[in-house]
Amino acid sequence: MNTPEDLENLFIAISQQLYLEPRQKDYEENWKTFVNDPKFQKYIPKVRDTLRKISDQLFADLLDIDNFEKPKEINLLNLMWRICIYHKSFRSNHDQDTQEGVREFIRKAIREALASPLPESQVNLSDQNSSESPQQTPASATANWNYLPVEKAPDMHQEFDCKSGTSPEELNIIGARVRGKAHKHQGTNCDDWFEFKVSGDWTIIAVSDGAGSKKFSRIGAEASCQAAVQYLAKKLDNFPIEERHKTEDLSDSLKRDQDWVFSGKDIEYVQKCLHRGIEEAYKAVEQAATQRQGQPEYYQILNKELEVNDLSATLLLAVHTTVKAGGKPYSLILTCQIGDGMLAALSYENRLTLLGKPDSGEYGGQTEFLTSKNKLQRANLVQKTFVFAGDLKALMVMTDGVADDYFPSDPGILALYGDLVLNQVIPPEPQDREIVNDELRKTKLGTIQGVEDAKDNFISKIERIIDHNTINEPKEVNICSVDDYAKALGKTVAEVVASGTLLAAVKAQMYPEWHDKSPKEKLQLWLDSYYRRASFDDRTLVILYR
Repeated sequence: MNTPEDLENLFIAISQQLYLEPRQKDYEENWKTFVNDPKFQKYIPKVRDTLRKISDQLFADLLDIDNFEKPKEINLLNLMWRICIYHKSFRSNHDQDTQEGVREFIRKAIREALASPLPESQVNLSDQNSSESPQQTPASATANWNYLPVEKAPDMHQEFDCKSGTSPEELNIIGARVRGKAHKHQGTNCDDWFEFKVSGDWTIIAVSDGAGSKKFSRIGAEASCQAAVQYLAKKLDNFPIEERHKTEDLSDSLKRDQDWVFSGKDIEYVQKCLHRGIEEAYKAVEQAATQRQGQPEYYQILNKELEVNDLSATLLLAVHTTVKAGGKPYSLILTCQIGDGMLAALSYENRLTLLGKPDSGEYGGQTEFLTSKNKLQRANLVQKTFVFAGDLKALMVMTDGVADDYFPSDPGILALYGDLVLNQVIPPEPQDREIVNDELRKTKLGTIQGVEDAKDNFISKIERIIDHNTINEPKEVNICSVDDYAKALGKTVAEVVASGTLLAAVKAQMYPEWHDKSPKEKLQLWLDSYYRRASFDDRTLVILYR
């Protein structure tokens, strides 16, 4: 069996052969060794077939073949094709960033092909972002991924982080971030960050993902979250939303005119605070860059003076409070974002509302960042501001490491919520046993015992990619998939998530010894353990829930 080191060396050789990496002096000899070694001959065709599918999808897109699958990343290769064909002026505007984006995209496809189990069929690019693809995989599927501790560098992040709190309405708030598979394999830092804070009647959440191509983007992620939360906490501390006599009055207050100004003056004030919070975040990133300029440890790593773009990061902001309308309390949420990731609210009526619109950059597969100053203009921010007013079950704010795993977000975020409940991160609602059995009789599994007997169909044992010398950290966990559970029941994911009874029918524990652990610790464990295809990135998720 090939070791992770063997496959990593093969990955490097393939990357050099495809000009994705600079060719080393002995690359030809290494490549011939892999090509002629029977142990590796079965892997290279897998990579070839994956790249062939990408090529088919690219030219189908260029030829406008509507009935062909079109993954979102194809726009990236589409632009690269035009750069190769068009004149120098087109190339000079796009060449460097686009080439790096293409390299990263193809590298990701190669790693996925090498990591996919043998001798199963090859990876289909169009499946990589589908919530219909199998979520779980046997523990052996992680065998090709190595674990390396974070290399010593300035401004290091911890391997994990998790926090918890309580909102003014006594809603629970938990957040966690974990280092992604690719970062563990390469021994690099987690680039994500999150912050949340309660101030007056408000709960404020910030989440950020540092640009993977920037070695110090984690600094920008941390600085932007802290600055935005601090500013919003100060501005909203003594600012309650006015009570409305009728629910219609609240609806009218949330309407916006042609200039994107809210009718309600108090709502408009919050929108302006959100936008100013993003501006303050940018200033904090600028300041963080200025403070580190001239320091030799940064110059040695970058081979140049550190600049603000070296701290590029996304930023997602959400603020929550309660407003009374017609004598009834409603959750009021306003959000704004720059870059990718997702924000979403789930109501008690099980209505999913997406509260974000990810930036996609100049081509698919790339995103915009806080350091893209044009994104700070009001014309852009007002179009990226979303609002929710209703009976809230859960607000979820996440980086693309989670959002892409549950793409497309509608209905993917429903599956995310279902997985959180089935894995006991969010406790299921208590249910009477007879009521549960009555509900299960309408499904293929029939009874609680039927659910217990079918567990192997929707609960998988996952081997974690972790330092196995770590004390008190589970090395294997049981992860429950709502996608697979819904299939076993003969229901849709939306039907399962809408039923607290069906969610409560599963008695799953990721790790029995963690039964009494806090929700924030369970969230961290789940984020670090669940499996979905082509998922390599850092994962960060903050949840406000009842």
